[in-house]
Amino acid sequence: MRPLIMESEDVKIGLITREDLQRLYEIFNNPKGARFIRDPTQIFYPEDLDDFYDGLRRNKEKTRIYAVLYGKSAEFIGTIGLYDIDTKNSYAYIAFGIDQKFWGRGITTKAVSLMMKYAFDTMHLRKLISSVFEPNIASRKVLEKNGFEEVGRYRRHGYVPGYGFADEVLFERFNEKIIYI
Repeated sequence: MRPLIMESEDVKIGLITREDLQRLYEIFNNPKGARFIRDPTQIFYPEDLDDFYDGLRRNKEKTRIYAVLYGKSAEFIGTIGLYDIDTKNSYAYIAFGIDQKFWGRGITTKAVSLMMKYAFDTMHLRKLISSVFEPNIASRKVLEKNGFEEVGRYRRHGYVPGYGFADEVLFERFNEKIIYI
């Protein structure tokens, strides 16, 4: 049984297992989805899977990557994570990606909502930060539906296949349970 950290009726966030690695490889190597990652030309090799998995444990103070699971069968469909966790200043970056065949169903929006709840209520972070390349309208909508606000952009910051150099749009969301003085 896979340990879970958060769950809703149809979406769960849990630990990544070794059994997920082949599926993870397939998801990350889908050219349509991979075009919006920071370095879409970077190839994810099967040989990298064990290093990735081992890194999940070694780097958990600064990075926590989890499985996104869907449906009654809790099918592994992608990942969501907190990166560059800064406990002193109480913030982290959030990033996510799911299999293309599950796009457009609201699953990622629910997964981000669950991860926000974990980050704010369990880890007691004060702020989450994210960014998307401007052509990635779907991820932008996911963030906006979860209350993230655009706070700036890096102009023509990253190359996106099929679009050229695109702006990287910056978002943040504060923990509403913390009172700021």
